[in-house]
Amino acid sequence: GVTFLGSSVRGWVVGTGGLILSSDNSGGSWTRQASCTSEDLWDVAVDPGTGYGFAVGDGGAICWSFDNGVSWDTSLVGANFVEMRAVSNLPGQFPLAAGMNGKIVRFAGTPPPSPPPLLPPP
Repeated sequence: GVTFLGSSVRGWVVGTGGLILSSDNSGGSWTRQASCTSEDLWDVAVDPGTGYGFAVGDGGAICWSFDNGVSWDTSLVGANFVEMRAVSNLPGQFPLAAGMNGKIVRFAGTPPPSPPPLLPPP
């Protein structure tokens, strides 16, 4: 998965083995970031308004950032979730993540100092 902050030059790519890369020049070059997991990550989203970011992947991996994707922390990795495939973090909205077998989770609250709680979908 790949995402950029609106019209910003800052973006992220996630992939196999927990790979998280960031770019500050519209993808001209990429820097590897410390990851929250060794599971394959499928999607990433960051809200430029709040600075909250989420990356999701295999084994129920859900990683979060509260600093515009500068660092990533573990959130409920392997917590009885199915493989997560997509995440949406629209400005001013609680992020939604979708997984296999129709699993949808919604995040609520603010990430620091503990992982955001999960709520049933709206």
